[in-house]
Amino acid sequence: MREKKDLKAKIIITVSVLAVVIVLLGTLSFVKFGTVNFPRAAIAYISIASGSKDYVEIKGGKERIVIATPDDSQEVLEKYMASRGYEETDRMGGMILFGNGTDNEKLFFSVNKHYSLWKWSKK
Repeated sequence: MREKKDLKAKIIITVSVLAVVIVLLGTLSFVKFGTVNFPRAAIAYISIASGSKDYVEIKGGKERIVIATPDDSQEVLEKYMASRGYEETDRMGGMILFGNGTDNEKLFFSVNKHYSLWKWSKK
């Protein structure tokens, strides 16, 4: 009987610790990258840190989020946007406006020694 209670207590503690770890990782991912999808953000970061990719999209849609290598990140961003048919139209600090003649996209660009972060803004 005591063994069942001990096992049950261990399971409850383990599940509780895992839940706390998942919440903390999701919070860290949201604060650093703007997405609660920690596995996707971690894989993207590892991809750029290892040098296997120049950039990785971690969130799509209208509020796209991309992380890129910090080296030559401005050039990588320009090539990325050119591949999508956009060119830079204006810049105000870390906010960059891109247009393709019919549509405009606004994104916030930041870079540190570990990665460059590109976050698109809602229109």
